[in-house]
Amino acid sequence: MMYDCRIIDLDREIALIAAELSFELKLPMADSIILAIARAYDAILWTLNEHLKSCQGSNISRNPKTIFMQLKDFL
Repeated sequence: MMYDCRIIDLDREIALIAAELSFELKLPMADSIILAIARAYDAILWTLNEHLKSCQGSNISRNPKTIFMQLKDFL
């Protein structure tokens, strides 16, 4: 099976947005990078990460059952 995927570089713009998110939301830098990339590319972020539970956005999916169903449809 082949899946459609992209490798996204951590460029200066995303790094600066991630730094702002890290500072504003008190997130670890790795989590803020993931969030910044998801927002920049309007991607769905499937996560059960506790650090991201306070983040808002229609592109963040936190419910384990919903994540499983979306992933099942994706695959």
